[in-house]
Amino acid sequence: MKLRLTWLFTLPVLLLLFFNLLHLTSRMYLYSDEYLVYFQTRFDLQSTILYQATQDVHPPLWFSLFDIWRSLVGDSEFAGRMLSLLLSMLTLALTYRLGRDWFGRVSVGLAAAIFLGLNSYFANFALEIRPYAATMLLASVSMWLFWRWLRKPTWRAASAYGVGVALMFYVHYFLAFVVAAQGIYFLLFTPKSRQIWKQLVGAAGVGLLVWLPWLPSFINQVLLLRSLSAQSGNAYGSGLGTPATTQATNLATIERLTVLSTNGQVVLYAALLMLGIVYLWRRPAYRLTLFWALGTPTVALVVNLVAAVYTPRYVAYLSVGLALAGGAAILALPRIRRIPLSGALLLGCSLLLLAAQPEHISNNVAYRDIFRSMSIRDGDAVYLDHAGEGDLPFLRWQMDQYLKSGYTVVADHNLTAVQSLRRLWYITGDWFNAEVEATFAQLEATHPVQQVLGQCDRTWCYLAQLMEAPPLSEPIAFGEQMQFWGADLDRLTDTTLNLRLWWRVDQTPDRDYSIAVHLLNPAGELIAQSDGPIQHYGTEILQTSSLQPGRIYIDHRQLSLPTDRLDGGYSLRLVVYQWWDGVRLAVDGADSYVINTITLQ
Repeated sequence: MKLRLTWLFTLPVLLLLFFNLLHLTSRMYLYSDEYLVYFQTRFDLQSTILYQATQDVHPPLWFSLFDIWRSLVGDSEFAGRMLSLLLSMLTLALTYRLGRDWFGRVSVGLAAAIFLGLNSYFANFALEIRPYAATMLLASVSMWLFWRWLRKPTWRAASAYGVGVALMFYVHYFLAFVVAAQGIYFLLFTPKSRQIWKQLVGAAGVGLLVWLPWLPSFINQVLLLRSLSAQSGNAYGSGLGTPATTQATNLATIERLTVLSTNGQVVLYAALLMLGIVYLWRRPAYRLTLFWALGTPTVALVVNLVAAVYTPRYVAYLSVGLALAGGAAILALPRIRRIPLSGALLLGCSLLLLAAQPEHISNNVAYRDIFRSMSIRDGDAVYLDHAGEGDLPFLRWQMDQYLKSGYTVVADHNLTAVQSLRRLWYITGDWFNAEVEATFAQLEATHPVQQVLGQCDRTWCYLAQLMEAPPLSEPIAFGEQMQFWGADLDRLTDTTLNLRLWWRVDQTPDRDYSIAVHLLNPAGELIAQSDGPIQHYGTEILQTSSLQPGRIYIDHRQLSLPTDRLDGGYSLRLVVYQWWDGVRLAVDGADSYVINTITLQ
């Protein structure tokens, strides 16, 4: 009965946390490092392992797992994130188990799982298509095995711990900071005996034996990394680490980590840590939790002074220790007047973290949303101008995922390659660059913007703009005043017809003309029309006497279609006339121009 009651509370909490993370996937967007995972696993499993051993600096286990996962579920971004989400759900479940076992209360496990699931630091890397979800899971497994061995120091427990350490090093080398924190804890707080020292040496031997097959590849990776760092001029200290992607150890770095790991609620977490120290310091499990939450990043930041080994994602596993410390601290509070103060605080903290979580989720460029919204047609060009063309394979992979086929990519800034095309998509990630502004202005003179996708603000800047030339290469002249450059029929339904009329003048007309679009049935009878001045982009009303020579004007019109019409071919005609007396401007010897004949049913 007790087990059933436990699951009655635990399962709904884990499901809610799952759906919260699933919802956050819609706010996660692929970036170049995640694309590299797809690139490195594009062949078979053997090729993936060989690539890691000879051309990359990561261990093979997670990439091999992703290779298998990808072969089963496909290449979509969502499917890739699902592997990380499933691993992270195991981490949440294990966090519950650690809280329950280490502190002897189911409520601590639930509180720790809630704190972890609502933590933006955890969520960012729990959903990333990189090894970090696996690092958080294996760090938790290692801590569980380490604690189990300390509580019951048997050879079997020590060997299991050694295997756990080896598995960590098959996923990410910087999990060494977890082992370092465990070692410091062992030296400071564990009663020593000859037996436990022997078991520790045995655990190290077992771990080394398990990891030994990868040792030659690891040595090759170290040499490769030192060579790359020296060539780039970024190496410092020992020359180890990854200086191109790491951050220096300073107050600004520590501040950023503090804000990220607490959802910006620094005061709340500081108060919880203080409460935990007051109420729980005597408990060995809490001391180990603090070493997990604070010791691992401290070791990383100190080592970072001599080797480039720190960036927030490399120590994301501290979020599990921080969640355990927070959950244990809240549940350690005493009851006041029979009201569980800890329960009220847990609810308040949960709501606070939930509200703050979205603000601290990674804001990568929304390539997926932008490319999905691009209405690509056969023959379109995608013109890249300071849009990340330096990482063209990543962009092309994204486009291939979300754009229809039939387009070409121009990434060499060759304007002549697109100026003769009817439609092009102008994409830039540096909108306020003077070169971009000049190029855009040159294109806009012949290809006015029809649609703008993306955004350009403090978060990120990436714009995709549809630029389109007139349908006709030569104009149709109405009198000597107006030049008609064709029409686009954009939308036809049972009740409406939407079209765009393209106009340009060589000199400003001396009077205001009215423009009419007439729809005539097969008998030549008028059944629908739209009259008036130019409706530029459908929002700006322009009289013809205000038109500027050489500029293209796009007149948006909508006709309402009668429902009692007959089936057959209908004539769409264009008329330019003087509104005060009805006199029409001549066009090719007639008083109207047939734009198109359409079939209505």
